[in-house]
Amino acid sequence: MFSFGKRNVKIGLFSVKINDTYIGVIKAGPKITTEEGSSIQNEDGDDVVYSYRTIIEFEDLQMSKDNYEWLRERHNTINTVTYIDLNTTTNYKVENCLLNIKPKIEGNHLNIVNVKGYVTTSSATAINIFVPAPEISVSPLSIGLGEIGEGETTDGSDYTTISNSGTKALSLSSIVPPTNYEIKWGSGGTWENNLSNKTVNISDSEDLYVRVTPPDANTYAGNIVINSDDDDEPTTNVAVTVDGVSGAPGDYISYLKFDGNLADETGNHDGSLIAGSISYVNDQKGEGSSAASFGYNETDKVDLGNFTETFTTFTISMWIDFNSLLRNNRSVFCLSNNGWDNNDSFNIRGTGGSLQVVVKDASGNAQLYNVDGGGLTGWHHVIIEKDGFNHKTWIDNSLEADFTLYYNPTLISPDENFIGSYSSGNCAGFSISDYRLYNRVLSNDERTAIYDEEKPV
Repeated sequence: MFSFGKRNVKIGLFSVKINDTYIGVIKAGPKITTEEGSSIQNEDGDDVVYSYRTIIEFEDLQMSKDNYEWLRERHNTINTVTYIDLNTTTNYKVENCLLNIKPKIEGNHLNIVNVKGYVTTSSATAINIFVPAPEISVSPLSIGLGEIGEGETTDGSDYTTISNSGTKALSLSSIVPPTNYEIKWGSGGTWENNLSNKTVNISDSEDLYVRVTPPDANTYAGNIVINSDDDDEPTTNVAVTVDGVSGAPGDYISYLKFDGNLADETGNHDGSLIAGSISYVNDQKGEGSSAASFGYNETDKVDLGNFTETFTTFTISMWIDFNSLLRNNRSVFCLSNNGWDNNDSFNIRGTGGSLQVVVKDASGNAQLYNVDGGGLTGWHHVIIEKDGFNHKTWIDNSLEADFTLYYNPTLISPDENFIGSYSSGNCAGFSISDYRLYNRVLSNDERTAIYDEEKPV
């Protein structure tokens, strides 16, 4: 029984820690007595006893002989005593206590002793008696993820920090972000739609990262809802918002800007110059060294590596300088199994100052069509779409051609893919900028977004 003057709080069987070291078990609950005139009040959720002298007595404290010797060495010293209710696992911590061990030992067995004693506060000292509890703190409580193109995903660098400033480990039962948002623990975690069962230790913290993929050009706002065992604040909301804007779709398989190099924006298909030489020239916007110039020769070839995707349906977007596009049916681009000289290939070539597509199926049957109507000069945006047997082309975001072919190449993990000369030579001689490859059909809005983003001002 705890006794606070006239106030009694029923308790049960306790184990005892002194300075976080386990000592033993009290078979009869400790008794706390305060001097006359002392006061008891609630302060920040804790029971605080103010007294010139408070005595906490215990009887029948069962412990090992080693622990008893350890305890005797702390006689008449200031300590922190923690009582743990073995029935409810509730902890009561008493701080700033002067430990007084009575020399009388009741019971003396081979390995167990029962000790009688008390702890007391020194003059004019307050002691705190409280139930240890977690205290959640989240910062920041609002995250703005800025603008991102519709269908694209933010870079995942935004985060909030969850800290525990309490006196007990904090348990996070669930964390749920809004629709279209994903979260993960730490910079190396796995992105999830929700998280659960996380422990934040005393004085510790965890970083919660967030990213979002807005499906449309709209504002997407909501709360990341954090549920914990903090009784004072069981639910914490972190406001998140992002503005989805119209922009070029970012789910390309390969994207080479040709900004003075052959780097692929995905990091998976960097170009490799395996024959000849290329130079970097002004692109469609007049920006220097932002387009690749291939010679009218037998050699210039950039290998795009192997793809792992199946290209039954795909879209190619690129800017071509038709002033440099020469004749004689020479190669510009090839997507193929085993190269253009073999079967199952899709080839773009220059012919008569225009672009032409030639396809071969598994039996070697070939068919071709013109991408543009001829007579073009200068830089133009070209989109070529293949959807099974159906092919469409756009020049400067205007539908140019619509064909249904008889032959269809099977392009499963194509392994011979390049820009420029094919295996037997014949590079068309052309300049190219902002090449993108998607393994799907683009919407009207997506095609427009690519054109608007890359066109000359």
